Amino acid sequence: MNPERLRPIPAGRFWAAALVAAGLLTSSPLLAQRSGNGEAAAAERDRPTASYPINIEADEAEYSQRTGVSVYRGRVFLEQGGLELRGKQLTISRNTDSGAIEAVLTGAPATLRKPPDENSESLVTGHADRMEYRSSKAVIVLTGKALVERGGDVISGETIRHHINTATTQAESAPDGDRVRITIQPESDAGSQPPAADLPAAEPR
Repeated sequence: MNPERLRPIPAGRFWAAALVAAGLLTSSPLLAQRSGNGEAAAAERDRPTASYPINIEADEAEYSQRTGVSVYRGRVFLEQGGLELRGKQLTISRNTDSGAIEAVLTGAPATLRKPPDENSESLVTGHADRMEYRSSKAVIVLTGKALVERGGDVISGETIRHHINTATTQAESAPDGDRVRITIQPESDAGSQPPAADLPAAEPR
């Protein structure tokens, strides 16, 4: 068999075989410690996203052992440490020297979802024509009609960079396109009360 040829994997299953071959599934000692222990639960919650294994589901997958590149097509779902990415096609490559993983996801659109954690108290969602997930840097780059929403605040532009570990977001407009747009919701203050109606002055006794 030509080692350069991508090897198809049967559809309709979890792609653990390709992930193991690509080195994406790693041992996770803390996962085995989930037994209700408070300290273990806190340590698990505080772990950076990139320290978790990557789980992928798709209708079809191909993997090249020579290049270390895997391609997933059809209802693609990627999950790592609570981060969820969905799209039509996913290409994952791994740097043989540094071990860094880069995932490129396309869709109509591709979507992301990141639940609240120690870095962000709000759910983060977003979508774009294309997403690049750089696991080692904990950065997601959204390109093409990009939009990210967090806690009701919305930012849109041609390119958006969302940094997972710092919960910061940067946006850029296209050279000849629409400008970056941001909508910020007012802070709610449950303790505030509406101003009291003016009362007539008390008559002197």
